Amino acid sequence: MPPTAAVQKVQKVKSLIASDDFQKQLAMALPRIVTPERFIRVALTTINKTPKLAECTQSSLFAAMLDCASLGIEPDGRRAHLIPYGTTCQLIIDYKGLIELARRSGELSDWKAVLVCDNDEFEADGEAVTLHRINYREPRGDVFAVYSVATFKDGVKSYEVMTRDEVEAIKGRSKASGSGPWKTDWSEMAKKTVIRRHSKVLPLSAEFRTAVEKDYDSLPDLGSMASALTPPQRASEAKDVTDEAEVEEYTTPVEEQRPAPAPEDGGKVDWIATAIEAEKNAPAGPIKRARKACSMADDLELQTLDDTALAGYVKVLKIEMGA
Repeated sequence: MPPTAAVQKVQKVKSLIASDDFQKQLAMALPRIVTPERFIRVALTTINKTPKLAECTQSSLFAAMLDCASLGIEPDGRRAHLIPYGTTCQLIIDYKGLIELARRSGELSDWKAVLVCDNDEFEADGEAVTLHRINYREPRGDVFAVYSVATFKDGVKSYEVMTRDEVEAIKGRSKASGSGPWKTDWSEMAKKTVIRRHSKVLPLSAEFRTAVEKDYDSLPDLGSMASALTPPQRASEAKDVTDEAEVEEYTTPVEEQRPAPAPEDGGKVDWIATAIEAEKNAPAGPIKRARKACSMADDLELQTLDDTALAGYVKVLKIEMGA
């Protein structure tokens, strides 16, 4: 019995994903921590689980996959989701994916988002969560708040708390509010929302900010992210209560131009020549991401930039290259 048209589409898409050409594109985009072979296996599993992705345009499906690849996040339905909106595939990065990116920055040892329900014991003093105790013998009731707790390498913790009303207000402004995870996994999206708001005061990488920009569920609430060099407010004396709470890891970045560092060697470096040489030795993927992170158009002539902007761009490009 010949396969149906839907099955044929799935088979065709899976064949294209497994092709040598797509694997070469992945190899250019992927960081060293993920191999093309592993990424393709995850992508094929995703197509099996969500056959409607085969109905999407190939350009939107492959673009979403390559965006995932450039961030080093697998579209496994846990860190990132490929969601078919009609015939367009959109990338939605999970809060678990955001947390994974944040940990790679080297500044944080842990980051969690926690739901607070009506029957929980909960106290916060405006700077930190000082008490969260759950009675697992009784129903917890409805969610009335969610908080984020980030732990730095030195053990110091930073908190962000949002009420349910605040989460709902942001959901209402989301492009994806009417379908997808907001409909099927409200709790996970609430955690993602508080993680994203908290990210504005944490020292996170350009990679994290790029992920926020690529996320289809981008939120106007984010505004401009605080400088990656700005130290966050820390609740150094706050009691760590997350071990008592129901903590599930799960997280998505944000538009901001990385502050350009001052030229090194007292300004003696020929930054135009340095930038041109850096681009000459870099694949297209890292160049595109670095230019986007620095708010530079793809066709912008490097000669039009001053030394400070060029120095900043070179440093971001080196980060994208894994240098």
